[in-house]
Amino acid sequence: MAYLEQFSSKLDFSDFDGVVKPYLIASTPRSGSHMLGHALGHAGDFGRPFEYLHRGNLKRWFKRFDVVSVSELFLELHRVRSSPNGLFGIKAHWPQFKNFKFSPESQILDGIEKVVWIYRQNLLSQAISFEIAQQTGQWISLVPKRKDAIFDYDAIIKKAETIRLGNAKWSNYFASNPTIDVLKVQYETLVATPNIELGKIARHLLPDGNMVPKLSNNTESQSGTINRDWREQFEREIKDTHFWIYDPQS
Repeated sequence: MAYLEQFSSKLDFSDFDGVVKPYLIASTPRSGSHMLGHALGHAGDFGRPFEYLHRGNLKRWFKRFDVVSVSELFLELHRVRSSPNGLFGIKAHWPQFKNFKFSPESQILDGIEKVVWIYRQNLLSQAISFEIAQQTGQWISLVPKRKDAIFDYDAIIKKAETIRLGNAKWSNYFASNPTIDVLKVQYETLVATPNIELGKIARHLLPDGNMVPKLSNNTESQSGTINRDWREQFEREIKDTHFWIYDPQS
């Protein structure tokens, strides 16, 4: 189920007609990117960073703005989702970014000079959260789940491999594009010391600004008893070939 609030005109800014300054939140599934995007989006100075590159959402966006092409869509998004200072945020996982960056529509990503790369140190917990979200359909706390999740060891391993590959792709891309100014943010540190980390992010994106975003109560962590139980069961069953899951850099 799509996060329907993202399409609402209630989240629009007043029409912006200046020079847009786009930035990217680079992420992997269940890395805390929605939480970060929500905080930046409600601060007022950092645009509204949503998954505008999610192809599954394009029909809704096309319908809302009565356009038929991605280039037309992004002109409209720049107009209503750029904050008054011109900042326009895009939140994307690697496959979403890649599908546009290496396509004839790549011009919609022109001008991105700053990136906030959010990652999660605990790969096992991230993979478990990823699998639970996929099974239940509850990607954020504001969306109700469709069904209960059932523990699946092999599926957790596949999710961990997907996450690890995504992080590797981001790392390679940024290494190949050294002019992009990347701030790397660890999810666990962001949750533990949000004011400090959000202050760093704000200064990275807007060096001359004085706005510090705040984490919202509407984006609380979804981890709970089921996540802990699944971790304990996984650790009881773990195979020798899968101990790399404890080292996200492996």
